[in-house]
Amino acid sequence: TVVEYVKSLKDSTTIVDKLNLANIQYEADWGGREPLFPPHLTPTQIHEGIKSARLMQGTFLASRDNFLEGQVNIEGQDKFILVQGREGLNRAVNGDSVAIELLPEEEWSAPSELVMMDEEDESGDIADDETTIKSSVKEVEKQPTGRIVGIIRRKWRQYCGILQATPSKGTSRHIFVPAERKIPKIRIETRQADTLSSQRIIVAIDSWPRNSRYPLGHFVRALGKIGDKDTENEVLLLEHDVPHSKFSEAVLNCLPKLPWIITEEVSTQS
Repeated sequence: TVVEYVKSLKDSTTIVDKLNLANIQYEADWGGREPLFPPHLTPTQIHEGIKSARLMQGTFLASRDNFLEGQVNIEGQDKFILVQGREGLNRAVNGDSVAIELLPEEEWSAPSELVMMDEEDESGDIADDETTIKSSVKEVEKQPTGRIVGIIRRKWRQYCGILQATPSKGTSRHIFVPAERKIPKIRIETRQADTLSSQRIIVAIDSWPRNSRYPLGHFVRALGKIGDKDTENEVLLLEHDVPHSKFSEAVLNCLPKLPWIITEEVSTQS
């Protein structure tokens, strides 16, 4: 196989980490695990649902303060539709184009006033967190609420962040914590944890199975030491999609040759 071939190469650790091993290993170990999320509708079912007005299309916007809450911005409408809980979000990631089904009015809810970060490990009970959210909702604030039933288009990108500390020594399975709080944690496979644990790294999402609390991804590259000024600046530029690559030689050739000073003629021009 490709994996076996890459592993046979000299100094192959970095290359192996870039392979989509998390999906392979997770499927082998947890493929028969009870699903945590509802299945997504097929593209045909989504198309028919939108055409019949039973479903709506919009963009999922995750909450920065509550990992079990978000909103869907429906195309052509001013109001957002609230989504809450594991089944309501149904593996949507911030920015995804989704299909959403509006719940009956008696099931409408309201944004929670709680700040909830996903601090649990894989064994954490999401159901308890969902109960906490529902108990904090005020009756007078309820608004249109729905549940995401399908993904129309993923808007995954590469994410900056760090590896979550793990008590298990020697394991290649790790949890990546994105710098952007709207993005869920990501499960990756890496054999460089001792080196990467002190660095900012970039990870890409590959898939999100129904039986995994977190999406599966792979290590892309390291940016540098955590806390280093240049590293942290690059994280900010990458996360806000600010172009910061070096100028090409063609662009640099347009600049005046050094040494260059402002001449009196230039300084007097209006």
